[in-house]
Amino acid sequence: MRKEINKLYREEIFKDRSVDPVAMYQRHLAGIAIQKVRGKRRPKITREASKLARSLSVPGSASDPPDFRYECKTPKAPTQPPVKSRGRRAFFTQSRSSQK
Repeated sequence: MRKEINKLYREEIFKDRSVDPVAMYQRHLAGIAIQKVRGKRRPKITREASKLARSLSVPGSASDPPDFRYECKTPKAPTQPPVKSRGRRAFFTQSRSSQK
């Protein structure tokens, strides 16, 4: 990524050195990826989109919030509360008594 950013500075695509180069590189890749798939009926995943995804998954980038944790905990499956089994007869006798 560093080599690609330096190449973009040499080619004068990036001119402002006061801005975060990684964030500028990510915006640049997103722009190219969007431009390549715009108007396509079935857009493909472009090389630039893959590079963007890889650059976003790098831990410790400048755009990360300070309390960001790189731990993925698997979510627990929700448990359904147990339902009391009422017999068929109890169901119908209870519904008749409530209708009267």
